Amino acid sequence: MTALALNEAELFVELNRLIYSALDTRRKLLACSVRGGTQAIGFLARNTASALAAAAHELAELVRRLGGAPTQQMAAENLAAQQPEPGAEPDLLAACEQAIAEVACQYRDALEWGLPEPAQEVLMRQFGIVIANYEHIRSLKSRLRGARNPKRA
Repeated sequence: MTALALNEAELFVELNRLIYSALDTRRKLLACSVRGGTQAIGFLARNTASALAAAAHELAELVRRLGGAPTQQMAAENLAAQQPEPGAEPDLLAACEQAIAEVACQYRDALEWGLPEPAQEVLMRQFGIVIANYEHIRSLKSRLRGARNPKRA
């Protein structure tokens, strides 16, 4: 794997983008949790949204420790959660899955940056949490699909 060399300014821009992405995905998941027809969907969406909020906060602290400043506009843009379009539970799960997949791809790409070791450790740990939450959503989606279409013996 070849690490992308970023200067300090580029590093802060990219970390701020990752913070924004985590907060944007959090907003989408909170909207899904409101619409979730089952407790399981609501719980997973809220739990993942909470993990992303913590990740964004930790990334903001990382930016500060590295000598940068987190972008202030991110917090204001994420105050209002939009309601997802009305749909069935599979549609909500698919929306949650897609949102988490997008942020997971951004974390994967970020791990190719030439980061200081402490920053690399933070991103690796957060990436693991994002992937675990993605797998939980996929598992629930699979269980719900199985409950709707039971196999007959």
